[in-house]
Amino acid sequence: MSGKKGKQWVLLAAGSKGWTNYRHQANVCHAYQMVHCNGIPDEQVVVMMYDDVAYHEENPYPGEIINEPNGPNVYPGVLKDYTGDMVIYIESCCSGSMIDHLPKTAQVYGLSASNPHESHCACFYDEERLTFLAGEFTSCWLLHNDLSDLTRTTFQDQFVYLQMKVTQSTPCQYGNNDDAFVLSHLHVFVNLLESGVGVARSASHCDGIKMLFSVYCCITENALKQA
Repeated sequence: MSGKKGKQWVLLAAGSKGWTNYRHQANVCHAYQMVHCNGIPDEQVVVMMYDDVAYHEENPYPGEIINEPNGPNVYPGVLKDYTGDMVIYIESCCSGSMIDHLPKTAQVYGLSASNPHESHCACFYDEERLTFLAGEFTSCWLLHNDLSDLTRTTFQDQFVYLQMKVTQSTPCQYGNNDDAFVLSHLHVFVNLLESGVGVARSASHCDGIKMLFSVYCCITENALKQA
């Protein structure tokens, strides 16, 4: 890591619109709730999305977006609207093509849902809403963050986990994958330590986490083609 302390920022972007792409905005809304609940001030969070799903005419529950079967409403309070090392998570078809150019010498570490030439897959098809609630990669990523002790889990541990759990696409690492990054514990970006004292992670999203720095982008096939 660079060793420099600066204000930590979160960018959440859904590059799609329309009911059939429900899952992309659901992913972003869920990620925002995790970030907000874990203590990142709204002034350090940027959310980009079309915001056409919660009150879409096909939504049987106006004002509600869920990201897992029978899950909570992750839409309320979501914002609509960088210094230090950067971690980028990208989920889209051919998402590896968005960051495979990252130089290995940069202070940027990237993880994509798929390689530059393959699709990623949706998951949790909802028979009532007739749409997918999440992306496979995002679902596994959120679950890993929720269940892991971030004071002991490294970025490499997380990558290995996603390689095992994501079965319909190929998660890939890009950018700076030196030990300084991949062997860093995830708490470096969620600041679980205060004055050298470790804080154990509980099952609750809110317990002990004060700062999260990640750039998480959900970019659809259409957005990819336009890039």
